[in-house]
Amino acid sequence: MRLLIIGSTILADELADTIVETDDTYTVGETVFCKVQGEFAVIDLDVPEGFTARDYLYVDGQLVRKDPPPVSQSVKDAKNAQIDQWREEANNTVFTHQGKVIACDSLSFKDIASTASHIALFGTFPPDFPGGWKAKDKSIIPMPTIEHFKTFYASMAAQGTANFNKSQQLKAALATATTQVQVDEIVW
Repeated sequence: MRLLIIGSTILADELADTIVETDDTYTVGETVFCKVQGEFAVIDLDVPEGFTARDYLYVDGQLVRKDPPPVSQSVKDAKNAQIDQWREEANNTVFTHQGKVIACDSLSFKDIASTASHIALFGTFPPDFPGGWKAKDKSIIPMPTIEHFKTFYASMAAQGTANFNKSQQLKAALATATTQVQVDEIVW
């Protein structure tokens, strides 16, 4: 592609094939650039796919990609909200206890929380407690004592803590992100 360059700035690329040179000017389309000794150059150069002059400089005979524009606060705010949503989704899916996957959707969490509340208030399992908890694979995890239930509940709390910590790591990466590409790379 033919490029018109002054210093390190690429002045024309899309109309580069229309560059007309005279002794004192370069004309690109309807724009006339006055020549200043040694500052302008017209060069033929292989350019990357998707090349646009505004994204590159011409330095020491090479095309150099400019730093991308900084990412806006609104983009960061949207990603922050997405991280919160990912954490909420993770907290409302499953956790693992004794190698078994346990549902932790809204209904299951309410069942777990109400059992924990009953134990906290009365020191016993609720009446007719079945003595175990059903895993996602339909097997039953035995809970003959309150201590067994406490370790079960601790597994759920540990998954919630792990999800929180992961969200904080992602938010720390977001805080230091300066480009859209860096923001896009932040995924759960």
